[in-house]
Amino acid sequence: MSDCCFEFHVAPLQGYTHQPFRTLTNLLAPSAIKWTEMEKVADLQPMVAASLRKRLEGSEDDGNNLVLQLGSNNAKDLGQCAGIAAELYPNLHEINLNCGCPSISSGGATGYGASLMKDPDLTAGLVASMRSSTNG
Repeated sequence: MSDCCFEFHVAPLQGYTHQPFRTLTNLLAPSAIKWTEMEKVADLQPMVAASLRKRLEGSEDDGNNLVLQLGSNNAKDLGQCAGIAAELYPNLHEINLNCGCPSISSGGATGYGASLMKDPDLTAGLVASMRSSTNG
């Protein structure tokens, strides 16, 4: 057995990785890193803080093992949302930008998710906005 450390992640799955599922996962694998469903930044506006509280209700049970995944193609709105999330939930394991979801309904046809791989400059701007808003 090596001394190597690894993390077990419960991947974000739209319609599944909501709070009741993460509660179950906490019982089965308390140290697992749990991911939220991709939260579309546009859906969280205009009241980002209230929307995040509603979507992450009960997330204190996740401790510091929760990854908030965001989807957006607007650097200003994404940065604002990431900053608010970092302030409201300082124990988040990380805040992640979704650059891989191929689902059309989850952003594949709207300029975010997997479609960000086609625009590295936009993606770089989005990441920079998140970093500057979260002191990351």
